[in-house]
Amino acid sequence: MFEVTSATVAQWRGRFAVRRPAGLADEPRAGRPKAGLVLTGAERAELTRWARRAKTAQFPALRAKIVLRCAEGGTNKQVATELGIAQATVNRWRARFVEDRLDGLADEPRPGRPPSVLLDRVEEHLLAECPSRPLG
Repeated sequence: MFEVTSATVAQWRGRFAVRRPAGLADEPRAGRPKAGLVLTGAERAELTRWARRAKTAQFPALRAKIVLRCAEGGTNKQVATELGIAQATVNRWRARFVEDRLDGLADEPRPGRPPSVLLDRVEEHLLAECPSRPLG
């Protein structure tokens, strides 16, 4: 009728015998436990500011959203689904935040020659190189 093995039936009967109806509740899935992610008030305020600011680059904003959602109790899989990103991305930024807090969300140095124009000066250079065209 339900197409379950006798071992499964025995398992559920045993749980019920010991814990009564509470034994029939779903248990957390096995796997590596995630490090607890608890934010201080200052961290939550800073991450919220990063996530909401229109001028914030998109990568730091996404990282802030990941950490905020994980702190609310979402699993890495749930957060990945909600934000439309890979679960490995959530795993990475959660772990880096737990290890280094807000500093862990910064970009790591890239290999190779450093850029000749720093990111905060790109707009200034673009405006100097490409003056606006007259309308009409």
